[in-house]
Amino acid sequence: MHSRLASMGIPNLNKHFLCPVIFFIDKTHCDRNGRLNAEPVLCSFGNIALRNRKKPSSWFILGLMPMQQ
Repeated sequence: MHSRLASMGIPNLNKHFLCPVIFFIDKTHCDRNGRLNAEPVLCSFGNIALRNRKKPSSWFILGLMPMQQ
């Protein structure tokens, strides 16, 4: 990894590291009858321990996707 950073001219190689980003999309119902749907896009970081990443506070909403028919 250090050789790739050095070839790009990145200074301070010991201060840079990879951080995987995880996206999650799931359809959810917004009303009691299930007629109003939304697809929120959630994001988290992969370098968090799994037990912490399972907590709702580890995920943040990027936005809502329009429903595909």
